[in-house]
Amino acid sequence: MIGISLVEEMTEFKKLVEDLGKGMSGLFSYGVSDSQKAFFISALAGRAGNQVLVVTADSLEAKRLSEDMAFFIGPEKVAVFPASTVLPYETAARSLDSVAQRLAVMEDLVLGKSRVVVAPIQALFSKMVPPEMVLQFILKFEVGQTISLDETLAKLSTMGYERVDMIEGKGQFALRGGILDIYPLTRELPLRLELFDDEVDSIREFSPEDQRSVNKLQQVNISPAREVIFDETMAKSAASAIAQELKQRENSLKALGQTQIWDRLSEKIRQHIANFETGLFFESSELYISHLYPKLCTIMDYFERRYATVMVEPDRIRESRRNAAYEAEETYKGLLEKGELLASQAGIYHNPFDITEKLKQGKVIYLSMLPKIHPEFEPRGLYSFQFRSMTPLYGKLDLLCEEISRLKRKRYRVMVLSGT
Repeated sequence: MIGISLVEEMTEFKKLVEDLGKGMSGLFSYGVSDSQKAFFISALAGRAGNQVLVVTADSLEAKRLSEDMAFFIGPEKVAVFPASTVLPYETAARSLDSVAQRLAVMEDLVLGKSRVVVAPIQALFSKMVPPEMVLQFILKFEVGQTISLDETLAKLSTMGYERVDMIEGKGQFALRGGILDIYPLTRELPLRLELFDDEVDSIREFSPEDQRSVNKLQQVNISPAREVIFDETMAKSAASAIAQELKQRENSLKALGQTQIWDRLSEKIRQHIANFETGLFFESSELYISHLYPKLCTIMDYFERRYATVMVEPDRIRESRRNAAYEAEETYKGLLEKGELLASQAGIYHNPFDITEKLKQGKVIYLSMLPKIHPEFEPRGLYSFQFRSMTPLYGKLDLLCEEISRLKRKRYRVMVLSGT
């Protein structure tokens, strides 16, 4: 890990790690700015545990921070968990890249892999299926393994994969004779399983363009192709519950004489009920997650019990939380009044204020440039760092050489990092 030892030798850093090891929380570190944050968190991640959650105020900061951290600890150790793109009133297909990123993080965490997960605070608001459900629907194949082909095909359909004659994109699978092709959302290339009767004879990655094999694998995990997973029994139960809620909404709207709103709402929701009764997945099914699962979680529930959280610029996170809460409330009220949704469809997000309270209950480190933090975060430890940013050199190498010489004369250790 590049240059990490420079941070680890700092007295304040050693004290922070020691207090974290004692189980202390609310540890407030200040004096760290810009790309120094990635350097600092990268050093901290190696001491804070197997899995670390880094929370930022927005998606842009999460992306920038993860890219910087990937330089220091390697891209295989850090991942972004983006905010959900599903909103209560949307029926359009979600961004496949966003879904793939979220599924990859969910898989890594439930399998106990070492990861630093960087997430904007908005990503923590989404209600999610329990981690044990995701673990149940991760298919594991190994060369020499005996499988039931019928059960495997049925499970792939339940996991959200589309059966086709020949796969052309992610989220599809195809069976031709003794060859099963699967294109997981979380992999760059599709997989080809060659079967000898009911035994997995070989596993290969292949190019979807020319069908040629690329890599030979011994074993592989295949994640679901969507976040909300349900079987036929769960779907029919959800259809019944939604129908009951729709009936209650009908009574209240007709009592108020709002027949046009009722007509618009009933047409849309009855189509969704019919879709659930078939047991098949449809795009808007994720809006009914509360009818599918009695217990709903956040991404925090996917981490190991003793994980640590780093909140980057907590005051900015607090502002983002307030804006998100206001926007969700106003959006929900407007759409409910227009007859665009049921009350349960607006419940796809946790209360933002509950989320920050839950973060505070674990091991949390606050990281800020300025030595001030809102009392809501209840800081219990204070750690001052004196990081300084370089003077802009505007591409002039002679100025860089002069600055390095000056620092060396003052007995600084100098580490020069290059992006290329």
